[in-house]
Amino acid sequence: FGVGFYSAFLVADKVTVVTKAADGEQLRWESTEASTYTISKDDSAPIEETGTRLILTLKEEADKYTDDFTLRDLLKKYSEFISFPIELWTEKTEYDQVPDPDAEVKEGEEPPMKSVPRKTNVWEKVNAAKPLWMRAPKDVSKEEYEEFYKTTFRAYDAPEAHVHFSLEGQVEFRAMLFCPGSVPWELTQDMFNDKVKPIKLFVKRVFISDSFDEQLLPRWLSFLKGVVDSEALPLNVS
Repeated sequence: FGVGFYSAFLVADKVTVVTKAADGEQLRWESTEASTYTISKDDSAPIEETGTRLILTLKEEADKYTDDFTLRDLLKKYSEFISFPIELWTEKTEYDQVPDPDAEVKEGEEPPMKSVPRKTNVWEKVNAAKPLWMRAPKDVSKEEYEEFYKTTFRAYDAPEAHVHFSLEGQVEFRAMLFCPGSVPWELTQDMFNDKVKPIKLFVKRVFISDSFDEQLLPRWLSFLKGVVDSEALPLNVS
């Protein structure tokens, strides 16, 4: 396990991993506060074929992570461009049309209907965005660039121009930079606003940071918007 896995103990008192390999027995790895761990055979709900089940026993002060909105916001921020699907067990409200027993029914007419709410739980995919920077520029249309720019940077205007490139060397990365069609709102309030975050850094499509204090772009280019993604950097680069 790496640093990313053990960060689970920031919010959990106990972490349980149930896993099963092909043609192997189902095993349980369990640790409390990352101090010691045990490995044993597992007799919980069987995993079909192969797979892994991760169970976090949350700390009392971490109960906010059971909230649908909080989880959805975190997944959208950090894992929006992950290639494999991430689904959230969420509650949906649907409405059924049923006859209204309290309404007056006129002879020869259909009985009046009313809407009755019905709650259901479904798995909902939350990372639907596509990492356009992973594709060759010739394969990306103008409309796709515009949609990506508006969605990723919450912009209402189309970009005036863009550049899409990759670099190979000591550090390899892919990047896309956009020149907005109008001055970003935050800069209309203060052209020297040090809270402007023009560049988003990703490592293997995982969002890392957007705070760099002019390390990636000088202040006079802070009107630009862009993403940089590297396969060569470690996930704990920040």
